Parts: sequence; structure tokens; C-alpha cells
Amino acid sequence: MTAILLPHIQGVLDLGQERGATFWAKEGTGGNGVAMFDAQYSTYTGISVNNIASNSMNSRTYPNPCNSSVILAFELKRTEKVTVQLYNLVGQPVGLFPDQSYPAGKHQVNIDVSKFSSGCYLYTFKAGNFSYSGKINVIR
Repeated sequence: MTAILLPHIQGVLDLGQERGATFWAKEGTGGNGVAMFDAQYSTYTGISVNNIASNSMNSRTYPNPCNSSVILAFELKRTEKVTVQLYNLVGQPVGLFPDQSYPAGKHQVNIDVSKFSSGCYLYTFKAGNFSYSGKINVIR
């Protein structure tokens, strides 16, 4: 039986103002190693605060992966204007779904990805002060 070596914490970076990061490392084969980073408060995405506002309870996408459309389901505690922006992995906007005001309750937005090539896309969902980023995998 071969032992599997899991990455172990190498250190914690404290950059102040809730921008710390933890990093792991593991020896690989042939001199190659693996490094993983976990930054809870990322400025890379432009969202520097992990914001779970009281006005929005949850959001999710399904089916994911998808091939023609994906549903973004969310629940609001009060009426909010919702914006959904889709990006490719280079960060270029590939789709903007018009701002629309939704009343309190559960809602679904159908996102048509039938004209997108296979790959991974990122999206931002904004409702009032709440924002969430996620990914959508398109397969053909």
C-alpha cells in the first residue's frame, strides 16, 4: 500500500486588514511540487470583503456543468435590483443580464450559454449590498 502525502500548511501570510492567506505545499514527482493558496479576502476579483448580507439568503447555479442554459436561483429578503455579469477566464465580460428589480422571495434566472464555447466562465451576482461570484462550466 502506497502512502499518499497530502499538502501541509507551510505558512500563513498576514497582510493586514483581513487580507491574509494560507498556503500549502507538497512534494511532487520528478522534482515538481504543488502549491495551493487560500485567500479568504481576495482583491484579485475586486471583492475584498466576504459579504453575506442580511438581505440575501443564498444563490446557486444548476445544472453545472451545462450545455445550453444554466439556472441561477436566489432568494431575497426584500425587494432588490439584481445584476448578473458573465466573464471569461481572462476577465473579459461575455454577457450582461439586464438589471431587474425582484421582490422578496425565491427567484430563478435562466442564463442562455448555447452560443458560448466549451469552458469555464465566471459570474458575479449582485443584489443591493450583497455580491457573490461563482463559476459555470459549459460542455459540448
